[in-house]
Amino acid sequence: MDIKLIPWLPVVFALVSNCATAYEIETHGLMTYEAFAASSLNVNESITRLGITDTNDSNPFGEDYFDVAGVKVGKRAINEGNFQFSIFENELGVGQSERLKIQGWLMSGAIREDDTVPLPFPCLIKADNPQDDPYGNNVTRVFNHFYDPVNNRELTVVNSLGETAVNWALGSNDAFATPPPDNSGRRNHFTVRDAREAMFRALTGQRLTDPKENIGPGNTGSAPNNAAEAEAFRKAYWATTFRALGDVMHLIEDMAQPQHTRNDQHSGACFEFIEAAVTGRESVYEFRVNDRLLGSSLQDSATSSGTQLDGLVYNGYPIPSFNRYPDFFSTQPGGDVTAGRGLADYSNRGFFTVRSLPRSFSNTLNNYQNPPNDPNNSFYAESLEKPNPNDFAESRYLEGDVDDTLTNTATRIPLVVEGLLRAELVNEDVPAAETHGYLLDSRIYDAIADLLVPRGVAYSAGFLNYFFRGRLEVRPSPAGIYALLDHAATNQANDGFSTVKLQLRNATADINDGTGVYPQEMTNGTLFAVAKFRRNPCYQPDLSGEVDTSGSTINGCSTTPNPAAVEEIVVSEPLGNQSLSRTQRVDFVFDFSKNPIPLQATDLFLQVVYRGKLGTEDDAVVVETVDLFEPTYISIVNSSDFKIENSVITPVDDVAVDSFTVGGLQVGFSETSNETLSGLSALPVGNFIRLAILTDTSPFILTIRGEMTSGLVVNRVKSWLARTAQRATDGSFNPSPLNALGQPYRGTNWHNLYAFYTISADTTQSTDFSPMAGAPFAVNPLPLDMDIFNPAAP
Repeated sequence: MDIKLIPWLPVVFALVSNCATAYEIETHGLMTYEAFAASSLNVNESITRLGITDTNDSNPFGEDYFDVAGVKVGKRAINEGNFQFSIFENELGVGQSERLKIQGWLMSGAIREDDTVPLPFPCLIKADNPQDDPYGNNVTRVFNHFYDPVNNRELTVVNSLGETAVNWALGSNDAFATPPPDNSGRRNHFTVRDAREAMFRALTGQRLTDPKENIGPGNTGSAPNNAAEAEAFRKAYWATTFRALGDVMHLIEDMAQPQHTRNDQHSGACFEFIEAAVTGRESVYEFRVNDRLLGSSLQDSATSSGTQLDGLVYNGYPIPSFNRYPDFFSTQPGGDVTAGRGLADYSNRGFFTVRSLPRSFSNTLNNYQNPPNDPNNSFYAESLEKPNPNDFAESRYLEGDVDDTLTNTATRIPLVVEGLLRAELVNEDVPAAETHGYLLDSRIYDAIADLLVPRGVAYSAGFLNYFFRGRLEVRPSPAGIYALLDHAATNQANDGFSTVKLQLRNATADINDGTGVYPQEMTNGTLFAVAKFRRNPCYQPDLSGEVDTSGSTINGCSTTPNPAAVEEIVVSEPLGNQSLSRTQRVDFVFDFSKNPIPLQATDLFLQVVYRGKLGTEDDAVVVETVDLFEPTYISIVNSSDFKIENSVITPVDDVAVDSFTVGGLQVGFSETSNETLSGLSALPVGNFIRLAILTDTSPFILTIRGEMTSGLVVNRVKSWLARTAQRATDGSFNPSPLNALGQPYRGTNWHNLYAFYTISADTTQSTDFSPMAGAPFAVNPLPLDMDIFNPAAP
């Protein structure tokens, strides 16, 4: 407790170090955990949208992350010296199943944001956190955790002692500018900007500047040596993304601590006279909050008895939405904070701190007008409950309303204890107004925490929602599929789909912050398509490596999967200067010709990444992930040299086989689109064509049109199942069988086979059926090259 009797005049020493921490690191850890749980990110759909498909994996990203400074990339470990994990397990009860998942990385960022450096002289200050900065200059991050919205400034004790928390969080020199300029020489590498860049690298395996592949550790970065290392780099960048977001969440949570918004240093980090003059005494409020978090039993100053403290309340406050990152801190920087809706606005105007009590010089110096500096103001009312007198001859609680402009509500709580000083503490020359002292006790601290901790959680959750707010709607092209190739001409394992065509729409919801509705337009951005996959080692050009109806591959290749199989990606050429409509889907064609999507791909996902302007944010990163079926094969064979009578297939012997040629064969994949994607001028008897397609739909539509030599026109619409070979969480595969008949048809392996037959010896009655038992197997048809219509599209 502090009793303010006379103005405090700061004495500035050369020493001003470690002069403030925020909530204790355990408090930040659990607030961040609860914020993640309350956010929209804590939904499987949101996580899989990012392409993070192993949602049940306890270690989806590994244990390393990157510290990026310009082109330099430093590698760091999450649990250096067992620092975080010991806090997780011993203090917070977070076990192995969560500490390396998204919530664990967020919590790690929130904990490490309080990093300091040791100061042996003169204060014998130690630093419990690892000194593991890869650039050899560890940072006292806590200097940069203050933001005074009344004066729009950082922690100031005569001189500035750091950056504002909002600048530190955004990596900007002026976070409230439009747009906020980049602080290119920033010492903080875990900002919103760094999180965005890390997310882009995690998705694409590249950076924007050449050499683009140099995203690994090194003074100028380094390229991965193989697919496994490339995957490890991408995972480490996901870890970096969440570590950085956790740091920013810590800074938002600090705005729920009034000492951080009322320029009140409070480290307790040195000798008493230095604490009184410069560094401030330890924060009783923070200790009180942390003790409530840990379920401590303490001597309660409000009751003078040993009591089990009530646990903290984290939830119950509505998650706010804002149209800019800095608005989470303040919507009235340097202005009228009574109208402000940011968290710093609320905590600055609503509460006293030990250095800014009624009638304090600090309030006058800093122009803090709320709560009113005059205890006789009609704003205050005396509480019926009485405090413990302690140093006062008599005392009372002064209550007041804490206004919330976000919810338009007010909560009355005790704000300060006013007491008449005991006679022996009062000099006879002291004016009557100074015979009263003011302090904060545990009842007040509890009331403050009950309001501010849920808001700290909610604002942090709102920040996460804002960062991941972008949405894309991805649909196949109007033709009905994403990609198509002629498997007769392109069939080797590393061959693949060189073109992907799809439709996109900006599906990001408007932001309604309570004062207006703000559309989130996507303009002047760059689009990338990314295919994520593992490789099927059994693939063969003749499909003999596929699984048949017995569950085994035709050629005996082992299908025993490797749960640790490397996930690879291929990235299209970028499409620059793109704007996406919010009202209609637009066609886009992505060029994979330099790195085709391989035919042997399995566990296949297609991602579309947008990087550019989103609403007021100039460099947002947005992704949508589509789970594609594996390359699906469609074969069409001319078997009209056989006839079907009474469901029995027999050769047609009385007509020359040349008369059974199918002419003008056309294939499409949509009943509603007139676009024909492939065709062949003539398909002789005993020959076939084979297509490979990429689709996200099963069953899918196939349209077939052809004309028999006899003049009969065949026009069929089929509904077929796409090929499936997704990897299960245990690493096992359940691929769809290759042959409906359980054996090759006409000596060839097939998926989705369509055959032309004759229904009688009279060729004028030619028609078509799918293959049947008893179909011919002696003839070995040869694939014919066909035309892929509209080659700029699938």
